[in-house]
Amino acid sequence: MSEQAVEAWRAWHMPRVDEISRREQAGSKASVADQAALDHARLVQECENQRNQARQQGYADGYAHGLSQGLPHGQAEGFNEGLARGLLESRTRVTALCAQLEQLIARTEAGLAELDAQVGDALIALALRIAAQVTGCAVVAAPQNLREAVSRALKTLDAPLNLKICAPSQAITQLKEGIDESQYPQANWQWEADDSLNAGEFRILTDSGLIDARLHNRWLEACARLGLDAGAATRLLDTEQSS
Repeated sequence: MSEQAVEAWRAWHMPRVDEISRREQAGSKASVADQAALDHARLVQECENQRNQARQQGYADGYAHGLSQGLPHGQAEGFNEGLARGLLESRTRVTALCAQLEQLIARTEAGLAELDAQVGDALIALALRIAAQVTGCAVVAAPQNLREAVSRALKTLDAPLNLKICAPSQAITQLKEGIDESQYPQANWQWEADDSLNAGEFRILTDSGLIDARLHNRWLEACARLGLDAGAATRLLDTEQSS
């Protein structure tokens, strides 16, 4: 019989209590070790989960806190930046508009100055033409103009008693025929031919004074009323009439 068969045939003996206890203790130790290993692994995993959760919560809290603190600051910075940019753009546009406005004002002032000069010259020329008509310079050869000038001068007198009218000899007859002596019936009318007077000129002598209506004097008076130099006015009038 082989040793294996002998070994298998051997009678069964009840194990002793201490042996059973040792086996149970060994099994219990193995079970406790396994359970401890499981608990340790579970604890490690739980700690890792806690750390992850804490990390995520920290991120969330930090983001919320940073957002609550940084949003107003960011809004303020954004507002200030936008305001500065808007002011810069506005100043740039205003500067460009001011430059255009200055150019427009310069052109307008130049145009107004030119227009003022043109209008001023035209007004002076018109005033000189009127003065020439009034004084008789423009139409000295027309008898009716001389008669009208003498009539206007006579109307300025205050009931003279003695009245002498002097005029060029070629105009005396027309004046005597055209002037109504009844306007001063109390006056002593006299008519005198004075060839020292030019055509269109006359003088009136009364008790109270002299009306010297020679063209030169009338022209000087008209220019003085216009605030003009007589010589310059004469040259301007000659230029106006020649054009």
